[in-house]
Amino acid sequence: MLVVAPPDGDRRHELRFKVERPCRVYPADAGLEKVDGVIEDISRTGIRIFLPDSRTRRRWLKVGDAALIVLDLPQSKKYAPRCLECAGRVVRVGNALADWSSFAFEIERVRVRSNGKRKCDKSVELLEMNPVARTQ
Repeated sequence: MLVVAPPDGDRRHELRFKVERPCRVYPADAGLEKVDGVIEDISRTGIRIFLPDSRTRRRWLKVGDAALIVLDLPQSKKYAPRCLECAGRVVRVGNALADWSSFAFEIERVRVRSNGKRKCDKSVELLEMNPVARTQ
């Protein structure tokens, strides 16, 4: 049996995969706008995203805030466009690069959705679902 352990001092419990794909982040707070960002890495339970400081104004989302992250999946001629929707909560905010902030989300819900011939867009019902209770 192969077990992958995180490096010493790493708090992550799941193996992370580098993705570096564009995404859209929709805050649960209706007063905040959608922001386009880049997914840095993803695991079964978490996702890290870089968002431009000019749009996030450094106080856009804070720890504990809920959001929906939408990632368009690679397209195929045989199937309608699909997207991965991750509903989660911010667990950490930090500086990433000169003009970007890093947001780490704990994933609470995930689904793959087909959206006809258009790109996927905000799905309010996913945000309205009650989060699963996690055992510590």
